[in-house]
Amino acid sequence: MDQQRNKLEGMLKDVHLKCQDQSTLISSLQTQIHSQESDLQSQENELSRTKSDLNKLQLEETQLEQNLLTGRMQLDSIIKSLKATQDEINQVYAVAHYHRQMSY
Repeated sequence: MDQQRNKLEGMLKDVHLKCQDQSTLISSLQTQIHSQESDLQSQENELSRTKSDLNKLQLEETQLEQNLLTGRMQLDSIIKSLKATQDEINQVYAVAHYHRQMSY
C-alpha cells in the first residue's frame, strides 16, 4: 500500500513538474508572441511612414516636373522673342547698310 502510494506520489510530482515546465514554456512563448507582435506593429508603423514619405516625394517630383515644363515653355518664349528682336536688328542694320551704300 505504501509502495503504491509512494509510486502515485512520485507520478503526481512528475506530472506537477511537467505542468510547471509546460506553464513556463507557455509563458515564454506568450512573451515571444507579444514581442513579435510589438515588432510587427513597429514595422507596420515604419512602413506606413515610409509610404507617406514616398507619396510626398512623388507629389514633389510631379510638381517639380510641372515647374520644369513651365520653365521650358517660358524659356522657349524668351528665345523666340530674342530671335525676333535679333531679326529686327539685322533688318535695321541691313537697311542702314543699304542706305549707306546708296548714298556713296
